[in-house]
Amino acid sequence: MGLLERVHDRATRAIHSAKTRVRVSSPGTKSYGTPSRGPAPHTQAQSEPDRSAPASVSEASTELAGDFYYCQAAGSDSRGRIARVKTVRINPGGPDRATRMYLIADDASRYHLSHLFRNQFEYAPRLEVTSAGETLVLDWPYGVPEDAHRLVKVLLNHPAIPLAGLGNLNLAIALDRYKTINTRLPASKWSNTRSGQAINDLKYQRHTATAMLRIDPDFHYLANGLSDVVQSHPAYSRASVVTSVPGSNGTGGSLGELLGRAVARKTGKPFVTALGPLRGPRKGDNPPDVTGAFYFEDQICGSCIVVDDVLWTGMSQNETARAARAVGATEVFGLAAAKTMRN
Repeated sequence: MGLLERVHDRATRAIHSAKTRVRVSSPGTKSYGTPSRGPAPHTQAQSEPDRSAPASVSEASTELAGDFYYCQAAGSDSRGRIARVKTVRINPGGPDRATRMYLIADDASRYHLSHLFRNQFEYAPRLEVTSAGETLVLDWPYGVPEDAHRLVKVLLNHPAIPLAGLGNLNLAIALDRYKTINTRLPASKWSNTRSGQAINDLKYQRHTATAMLRIDPDFHYLANGLSDVVQSHPAYSRASVVTSVPGSNGTGGSLGELLGRAVARKTGKPFVTALGPLRGPRKGDNPPDVTGAFYFEDQICGSCIVVDDVLWTGMSQNETARAARAVGATEVFGLAAAKTMRN
């Protein structure tokens, strides 16, 4: 059987499978205190990366014509991101919209796609060998939704965060890593990314006064970048409210809290304050234990975004998510300006 015949045969089976499958949509929330559509409710099983994709390579080699449509920038770190993706109509000019997606991505980024669209595509039985290497193949019997294209573009540019050990979060993503990975140098000599340098300058160099942060170019860069992620990511854009990890000094003026308020303001979402006790700084190999330490005085109806400046182990975001669920949050999405190598 030739390549075209195999593609047509697989598309036919995928379409038949999709048409005979019963789909159930689960209610989420639309706005603060109002129910709406959204992804399926969180379960503990969702804390682990999706493992339903094939793990072996097919014997048949498929050489793609031309370059991938979306490619990560040269030299970018692919961990947590989608590296390459291409979509091809299975029956060009035909009446159906069946589409094949070739995807090179790790578990963390692929989980975002599965979390939102798993009932709309089928994994091919095996990996394919394409012009870019071993590649996942996803068949979308009814075409790739526009929201899925939006999500792919987000994950090309921003690293998803693995959820192992962070069972109170449905999804997590960062604006960038804190350091630029350079395998030719020891980690101690890696330079900061644009996000990492902005955080370093704001927290440890300039000590910018809170009243001046709105006009600080570094704060502006971080707040705008985080807001763009929220508005572009299909799940985050539908979230009802924004909150942040409580600062360690209890004043409400930590960088993470100020970024959370800025993101809420720029995206038009209510900001709900999370509270917690005074504690030592989170930076380091032995951060303070914050299990059960955070709480909300207000109720949350719907899904919630938890903002922080730096994600070290993820435990502070996870505990903030636990507190949000205790007051009604149906789903919780983590958002950080930068993530460290430990996650």
